[in-house]
Amino acid sequence: MKSTTMQMLRYKITNGAVDWSSYKAVDFPLMYYPNVPSGYTRNPDDAKINVGGADRYDQVSFGTMAFWDDDDGYVYAVGKKMRYTYGAWDETGDYNMSRVPRAQFADFNAWTFWNGSAWTKNYEQSVTLNFANIGNMPSMFKASGGQLNGKYVMVYMDGLSAATYFKVADSPSGPWGASNLLLAKPSGSPSLAYNSAAVPFISKAGEFYFYYIEDSKYLRWFKYTESAEGAGTNVALNKTATGSGTPCSTGQEPAKGVDGLTTTKWCGNNSGDKWLKVDLGASYNISRWVVKHAGAGGEQISYNTNTFKLQQSADGNTNWTDVDSVTGNTSNVTSRNVTPFYARYVRLYITNAGSDGVARIYEFEVDKANLAYKKTATGSATCATGQEPVKAVDGIVTTSKWCGNNVGDKWLKVDLGSNYNITKWVVKHAGAGGEPTSYNTSAFKLQKSVDGSTNWIDVDSVTGNTANITDRNVTLFNSRYVRLYITNGGSDNVARIYEFETY
Repeated sequence: MKSTTMQMLRYKITNGAVDWSSYKAVDFPLMYYPNVPSGYTRNPDDAKINVGGADRYDQVSFGTMAFWDDDDGYVYAVGKKMRYTYGAWDETGDYNMSRVPRAQFADFNAWTFWNGSAWTKNYEQSVTLNFANIGNMPSMFKASGGQLNGKYVMVYMDGLSAATYFKVADSPSGPWGASNLLLAKPSGSPSLAYNSAAVPFISKAGEFYFYYIEDSKYLRWFKYTESAEGAGTNVALNKTATGSGTPCSTGQEPAKGVDGLTTTKWCGNNSGDKWLKVDLGASYNISRWVVKHAGAGGEQISYNTNTFKLQQSADGNTNWTDVDSVTGNTSNVTSRNVTPFYARYVRLYITNAGSDGVARIYEFEVDKANLAYKKTATGSATCATGQEPVKAVDGIVTTSKWCGNNVGDKWLKVDLGSNYNITKWVVKHAGAGGEPTSYNTSAFKLQKSVDGSTNWIDVDSVTGNTANITDRNVTLFNSRYVRLYITNGGSDNVARIYEFETY
């Protein structure tokens, strides 16, 4: 195979139909010959080199690209800097980042490349991102909603015929974080799997769909979502963790069971029962716990923890009390809601670790309760039946909202049922539910009251908001009644609140 250029194909799609009259092929000049002084030639034989008495054609190209049309006016493209030595088909590849102003996408003179500190027009100076062994055509996008909100996400297959992972960064140029397992290679899959990538355009806030291609003819679809209905914040993340016995090996200490990664694990192989204890640092109201077992990390499911329970203690040493228990588990991930309880110390206690008796915990999570979840809610008005205030505290974002269209200021009040210490509040606006972002609540504040009727006191306020989700920490305060008070409901001044949460 000898090549002198690559091409980009351009055409218009209107209402799902391709306008073939608009079809155009544009030369894509991001290819060069390392052994040609100018780096380019119309005759690939000029790039011929002799290796062990055989002719080779040495070429470097920027291909298998993934694009993201960002809200900063640029289109970003991550591409594989591939080196082909034709004749031997010796391929290696490093991933590099480029960008171009949206309006100049087809003008390759406008493209720039990340060199580690700045954007440069010199493609040869582009630096390699911290990715290794990525398969064909990864995907990149900016997440909306959930813990990944505003982060850049790269979804990729680890080589060919392997597992699917994702990395996260604050900007397209990186640095990109650790690999997080999305999908171990499905059991029973054919021997060859070509590609895995995300499709953010069909995904809602706080989730994304991704696919897995097998044998070039099977396409499997999966969905990543962060939390179940009513879930809150994982307060065990990166907290102090200790475990029974000695870790199986270096790098498998108890801290690896609470680091937020499913590429690391706590492994305990002491005889008898095993446990993983976490000091949360303070007492929290907890409503959910999650355990990611061996299968979640890509190991065989027979190693999944079989019998275990969640425990709590006031001092972390004695008087451990059972909160919830599981027997006969075979799932890769255990996710269970519990009656809310207060605790600083929690423990995963294992009596049957799986087929070989070794505990393999890729993540142990406990979620701080959303105190407003399914509590009594009232509001200033309701747009229509099915859009009452209670819909803003039902834990459902995609299909449920409170809508208030009264004249003037609007409010949503929640009776938490008891006094609670509160340090965080979250509002999920119109965009989080898939509506136009122009409808997002613009100006609003969090208020508290001792009786829910009078003496409302401002706790925190937001003005000029355009984000789909507002997530704000506040100085700790104690209250039974909280209120979302809206002075500007968005472009048409109608309040559309898909979820109001307090923690």
